[in-house]
Amino acid sequence: FYAHGYDYWSKQGINGPKPIPIFGNFLSTKFTVFVDDLELTKYYSGRVPILRISDPELIKVILIKDFHLFPNRSKLNMSNNAITSKNLKQLTGDNWHRIRAIVSPVFSSGKMRKMKPRIVECLGEVYTRLDESHLVNLLEICRQFSMDAMATSVFSIDIQWGKFLDRVNNNGLPNFAKDGFRDPKATNFFVDSIRHIISQRRQNPDLKHNDFIQQLMDAEIDTTNLGGTTTTVPGDISLPLSSSTLFVNRLLLYYRVPNVFLVATYGGTALTLAFSLYEMAVNEDIQHRLYDELTEAIDSKTGEIPDHQLARLPYLDAVISETLRRYTAPVPLARYCTQDCKLGDTGIVIKAGQQIEIPVHAIHHSDLNYKDPFIYDPDRFMPDQKHLIRPYTYLPFGAGPRHCVGMRFALFEIKLALAHIVLRYRFIRCPQTDVPIRYKKFIH
Repeated sequence: FYAHGYDYWSKQGINGPKPIPIFGNFLSTKFTVFVDDLELTKYYSGRVPILRISDPELIKVILIKDFHLFPNRSKLNMSNNAITSKNLKQLTGDNWHRIRAIVSPVFSSGKMRKMKPRIVECLGEVYTRLDESHLVNLLEICRQFSMDAMATSVFSIDIQWGKFLDRVNNNGLPNFAKDGFRDPKATNFFVDSIRHIISQRRQNPDLKHNDFIQQLMDAEIDTTNLGGTTTTVPGDISLPLSSSTLFVNRLLLYYRVPNVFLVATYGGTALTLAFSLYEMAVNEDIQHRLYDELTEAIDSKTGEIPDHQLARLPYLDAVISETLRRYTAPVPLARYCTQDCKLGDTGIVIKAGQQIEIPVHAIHHSDLNYKDPFIYDPDRFMPDQKHLIRPYTYLPFGAGPRHCVGMRFALFEIKLALAHIVLRYRFIRCPQTDVPIRYKKFIH
């Protein structure tokens, strides 16, 4: 009985690690960063058959060509908690299409540029920390900056992350940032905060803020077929509202749009910035080359790099792209099938409800896709070499209609911060610097 069902993939001629009863391959895949460079690899999460795909053409089929068959993210990681199950990343079907259409315009170039002064102001605390000590913890400093920038960009508040963290430890925020949306206590804390901000702004409608919350509240929303005039948002929030206001509240509170910023900032933006600075500390030639590019781009009249120029600096872009490749989180892209279908022209049958995983970390570190994949080499993303990268083998933000909605804002913030910091400071390795980096072990 315990081994029943473990022949599902082998019957279709697909190889993979041998599962063990009850656990399947869960234990081996849970603690393994890399998978074999196979076009198709099967495994079992418990008794659930999962297919891992690393072939670029099949990745294109899943994420682009047959997106209508694989439109949703993993079911396996979805929470049953009423508060957490409506996260933007976990939405499906029409709900996802509708909310994505509303949220995407918030990340236009023009709207992001308006937030630049706020983000630059947050760098002041970084300068203070770097000026105070010659020996610094880059991740701690980058995380503090990223959270400060997130708070001012989304909520127009100055939280001073280091001090703020001390005040809210008891509210579960560190666990929230680590565990995503699985901690109801932490989630409720942020729902209450967002509710308070919305309430204040509705009481003072003439007082406008230049942040994402305000842009979503001001959005022209198509309320056709919303129906009803009352809703209860998880957390006992009763909202007898007009259809437009009702939908905005659902967007901000029920669907947790602001919470996506929190997790992406804490675990993504901060790490990318920290790893970039780390690599420049251990590869000073890269640091010098980037510094030279940045200084040449400075406008002699303003003493700053123009926004349009910053977005087009090739080596800055290459450094960040290589950081995103080299330090990809070991978490696969996951999609589940909505109806029985054949996978491309392979003849393999994928049944409705089955999950497909794309092991991005393994793809980014395969010598089939990148020469010397464990070497940090920004040149591979320079204009004269970038065309050599095979399509669908570089996926830091996913691909297709369901790629990361905050990609543009993340890159904008990282480029802005990295440029300002590198122009102001020189980073070198110290005796405590691990080369290569040693990762802490954890169970997600």
